[in-house]
Amino acid sequence: MLQPAFHIRSYGLCHPPERHDFAQFVLPLRGSFEMEIGGRTNRVSPMRAAFVEEGVSHCQEAAGANRSLIVDVDMTLLPACQIDRLRLRPFPAISRMSARLVEYMALATAGTPDGAAPGAQPWLALLVDNLADTRPTSRDAFDAMLAAVETRPQDRWTTRSMAQAAGMSVSRLHDRFRTTMDTTPHAFLDAARLRLAGDLLATGTLPLAEIALAAGYGDQSALSRAMRRALDTTPAAYRRAMRENAASS
Repeated sequence: MLQPAFHIRSYGLCHPPERHDFAQFVLPLRGSFEMEIGGRTNRVSPMRAAFVEEGVSHCQEAAGANRSLIVDVDMTLLPACQIDRLRLRPFPAISRMSARLVEYMALATAGTPDGAAPGAQPWLALLVDNLADTRPTSRDAFDAMLAAVETRPQDRWTTRSMAQAAGMSVSRLHDRFRTTMDTTPHAFLDAARLRLAGDLLATGTLPLAEIALAAGYGDQSALSRAMRRALDTTPAAYRRAMRENAASS
């Protein structure tokens, strides 16, 4: 395996432990579940990833709906120092930067049945560098606001309400997004809503109009515009591609 391979997967009841002849990153997109890696157990979620080293026994068990980006990696692609860090912490926290990388690759690999993706190795290098970083992360009001938006993007968020939740002015909010995340409040909110809409399209049977409302969009047309702008596709085409991908996996 010379290139990383990508899969979107959901987990259910625990299966017998398994081992792989490659390393694996489990990067939850939605939901959470228990995972055991080499006798160590933790709950993985969109805020906590899992790293399974080559040859290490692991299993997982989920009671509710979940969806994860799985990355199969040849161990020779990973620097030894980062493997050592991940071996010590097989359940690394997912930082804001890591979350953005995961979100990007989940969208980039949607509808690609061969598990390949353009720019996979540079992406992997950035991801591993972030996951293996042992520096503490800040937990200020800005981070709390980001978590609230990501948890409930369907709420009636505005730039003003996001600024209030972060305890800062609207202009300062824009500055903080630009300097720390290289984006805008609106783009961040739209990405969170698109993730929710994507999950509902991939795993549910709700009509498109109801999915648009459930994800925080005013109507189906607003969701369609957002998906065309971000993904160059439509809700119906995205749902069809995800179903075809699931059927072929």
